[in-house]
Amino acid sequence: MAVYNMLKEWDEFIAGSESGNSQTYKQGYVITAFLNVYDTTGAISGIIRFDNFFLQEISDIQMDGTSSGQVAVSVTFSYDRAVNGRTALR
Repeated sequence: MAVYNMLKEWDEFIAGSESGNSQTYKQGYVITAFLNVYDTTGAISGIIRFDNFFLQEISDIQMDGTSSGQVAVSVTFSYDRAVNGRTALR
């Protein structure tokens, strides 16, 4: 729930559920994100950098008690550019 709550706060900052407006311009809520790609031995075989990465949509979770299984949360992210390879660390 801690991760879900952080993502919901980020989503609310980007576009408020009441107002539909952002708290700031795009540069105030985007980050640079990195995705490590691992090989079968567990060593990093590549890195992808995502520029101007931000949360686009997060699904609501249902806590009605009808299921005792895992809770799946669907999150969609957006980014302006992906850089693959060694240049991703710059």
